[in-house]
Amino acid sequence: MTLRRALLVALLATFLPLQSFAADRYVAIEKRLTPEELVSVGLTPEQLARLNALLREADARVVATASAGMQGGAVSESSAPLAATMQYIGLDSEAMTATVRGSVAGWAPGTVFELDNGQQWKVLKGTVTLRKPVDAPSVRLVPGIAGRWFLELDEDHPKARVYRID
Repeated sequence: MTLRRALLVALLATFLPLQSFAADRYVAIEKRLTPEELVSVGLTPEQLARLNALLREADARVVATASAGMQGGAVSESSAPLAATMQYIGLDSEAMTATVRGSVAGWAPGTVFELDNGQQWKVLKGTVTLRKPVDAPSVRLVPGIAGRWFLELDEDHPKARVYRID
């Protein structure tokens, strides 16, 4: 794609409201499924038409919500959870604090932390060696984007990327 064409596409995407694409975006169920799959669902033509209408309306609401958020408009109360999810994908969990059972001298990929609440978290990325071991330290587990989690011993140390194994 040439620079000129890319610039034109970017300008069009910026200035055309997303709602104009809503009707064109939706693909009817009949076009998504094979004839055999459609028969196996067993919907009457009336049910199929109603389902397509509901899905088309839902798709238009998603596009309208995204457009309002991008243009700084108000987001309705019913679409607020959707807008929050769209803006902060993966950050819907809350940070939690727990105490590690045992002593911590550091971590590396593969290290398992067993917490006082019974959870076990394994280090995926990050390596730290402490100057001296800490007995039963309090740690924070902080959510990241796309389901990632980070273990924080304190603000002065790098976080370990962890995942829950229990």
